[in-house]
Amino acid sequence: MKKAKTLTGIFAALGISTFVCAGVLGYWKITGSTGNILTMSSFKNQIEEEYHAPAHVDPGQTVDKVVNVKNTGTADSMVRVRIKKMFGETREDGTFVPDDSLDPDMIQIRCNTGAWLYRDDGYYYYKGILKAGTGTREPLFRSYTLSRKADNAYRKKEARIVVAIESVQAQDDLGDIWKISDKELGISRPHNYQNISTEVIYLGRKDGFQMSEKDTDLFASFKNLTPGCARTQKILLENRSEEEIQLYLRAENTAQRSANNRTDKLVKELLEKYAVIEITGDQGQLYCGPVSGNLSGKSNSMREDICLGTFKAKESRKLQVKLALSDEMDNQLNELTGKVRWVFTARGDDGKTTASGSVVQTGDRTALGMWIALLGFSVLFLIGAFALERSYSRRD
Repeated sequence: MKKAKTLTGIFAALGISTFVCAGVLGYWKITGSTGNILTMSSFKNQIEEEYHAPAHVDPGQTVDKVVNVKNTGTADSMVRVRIKKMFGETREDGTFVPDDSLDPDMIQIRCNTGAWLYRDDGYYYYKGILKAGTGTREPLFRSYTLSRKADNAYRKKEARIVVAIESVQAQDDLGDIWKISDKELGISRPHNYQNISTEVIYLGRKDGFQMSEKDTDLFASFKNLTPGCARTQKILLENRSEEEIQLYLRAENTAQRSANNRTDKLVKELLEKYAVIEITGDQGQLYCGPVSGNLSGKSNSMREDICLGTFKAKESRKLQVKLALSDEMDNQLNELTGKVRWVFTARGDDGKTTASGSVVQTGDRTALGMWIALLGFSVLFLIGAFALERSYSRRD
């Protein structure tokens, strides 16, 4: 009798367990992944002069001094400069000591107004995008003149012209940084300088996900990055199916495009220390941390699925991803390429209808037949348990 009850219990437990699993596993999921690329570039602009300092300059004398700016980095830039003029003398230790009693406007400079725009903030703005490896098409100025009004107080004094340069990447918004518009500078930005929106489209259980870029790279704006810069990428999330879904996102480790262990180490440092992303959706901030998604010991690490929300049939929303690079980055990180794999998962239940499409997707899917089979097995186990119990009851 004890053996009979044990067998009956086993059959009943198997039946109930299978039924529960069928109920839980009745929720399907489909995944699609993207290999997102961010690239580093060197960013450097410098003043280039053609100048031979004369032994002395007489009042009214004009001296040749050609000043240009050259982009010596690998990222396109926009530049502005400020000119500071002064008189003084140089000490034996090489230190220049300005003489504030002398009028710096005695140094007369006629700047180029064709290629440069002067504003009330004291800066000359270059009218154009300075391509990597190129110099300004026209110099800021070609000469300076010592005013005829300069009297004996200026005799044997050294004149100094200091040109200070500031530059930003060509992709940056000048309105936010320098409070000047592209229109004022006559700049028309190429398409690749604009904030390109990328897409993640769910087509249905048959066809899965479609990504907008050829290589499924959602980080279209995160190219040619430099220390201290910040970029924003907007990603369109769209459910084109006929069913309601829950959409999730997580980050996974992926092989990097590097040649040796040293480069591997630098790329890891870039992705886990210096590059920080903030992901924001309709419900607010979803994640803020290393672009690798690896927040050790924290609940909002991107290594676990982050819910992007419930999407009704034909519903779309926008996801905003802001990337910021630390200005403390080492120069060794210039010109590196880092790869981040994002995995999107759509989940739902079998009570919904499906839609068909034509785009091939990668990921996993669950067949309805399997759930029907599980339910069938659970029923068989329960019937077996009931029959076994009845059989032993008759014997007693």
